[in-house]
Amino acid sequence: RALVGQARLTLAKDKPDEARTQLETALAADAGDASAWSLLGTLEQSQGRKREAEAAYTEALDRNPMLTGVRLLRAQMRTELGDFAGAGDDIAAVRKLDPKNPGVLYAEGLLHFRQAQFEPATAALDQFLNAHPDDLSTLFYLGLAHHELGNLEQAERYLSRVVARLPQADDAARYLGVTRLRLDDFSGAEAVLRPLVERQPDDVEVLRALASALEGQGKHEEASEYLDRTVALQPESAQDRLELAVSRLRLGDKDEAITEMQQAIALDPELTRGDLLLIRVHLQAGDFDQAIEAAGRLREKQPENPDPLTLLAIAHAGKGESGKARAAFEEALQKEPGNPSAAINLASMALNE
Repeated sequence: RALVGQARLTLAKDKPDEARTQLETALAADAGDASAWSLLGTLEQSQGRKREAEAAYTEALDRNPMLTGVRLLRAQMRTELGDFAGAGDDIAAVRKLDPKNPGVLYAEGLLHFRQAQFEPATAALDQFLNAHPDDLSTLFYLGLAHHELGNLEQAERYLSRVVARLPQADDAARYLGVTRLRLDDFSGAEAVLRPLVERQPDDVEVLRALASALEGQGKHEEASEYLDRTVALQPESAQDRLELAVSRLRLGDKDEAITEMQQAIALDPELTRGDLLLIRVHLQAGDFDQAIEAAGRLREKQPENPDPLTLLAIAHAGKGESGKARAAFEEALQKEPGNPSAAINLASMALNE
């Protein structure tokens, strides 16, 4: 037991390797020491070795089934490992042994959360928070659960408390930034995402989110720089190239925007948003031949979609080819009777004639 006490102090001093050696020595001397197995589980858990932690906690409980704290820790590990039934058994056992133990509520909330049962997760975690109002882990999971439920103001409130106390909590900062974006709090999102980008300069999701926050504030040039970085990190991402194209359009760089759109379409032919955007850019620029060509390609990919036909018709009309325009509008109406764009344009053509 003296060695276990020493290992506990050593672990508290953040010397995990030395603590492990001490625990191995203690267990070699007495393999039935539940406290040694329990501390070994804590050590494994602190190093992210969830399966090893669960095994160590099991060894401890085999020696002393009354260790409710250890059982709750095992429930958490089982939850993280996807053994939801095993975790539920542990929680039920602790509730029977110690029905007033607030740790049951946290373990139960985490179990619900991992199964995407966000309503019961928030209910259990809220009760645990009443007993432990400053517990950062509970605040974090409450923030995530409310985010998933669409309760954005509540999510922002919980996650803000975590980041305020732990500015380096990257997961909390990431979700807080995204939550603020959804709340249209672009400057608030920037405030939390900019330091996160500095810590994680190659995280494309964070780069995208910061670019969105900057776009929301009209900082288009800086946003475009961050989108450039996402494309450099993921050159095969059609979606990133399309976002960069939109950013280039906002900056008035039509030629580069078209190049990015074409690359996006080549990478993902199913990305019809890219085709539609390319056609509209050509139309706005008066490049009707290019618009006709792009609309034709989209028409081949989506023969039942009336949108390529209406855009094709507009391009023909722009060239003064009224017969071809009328035929394309009429075909669009055949595919979708009542299509407003086709109907209005045909009516306009009839009036002009």
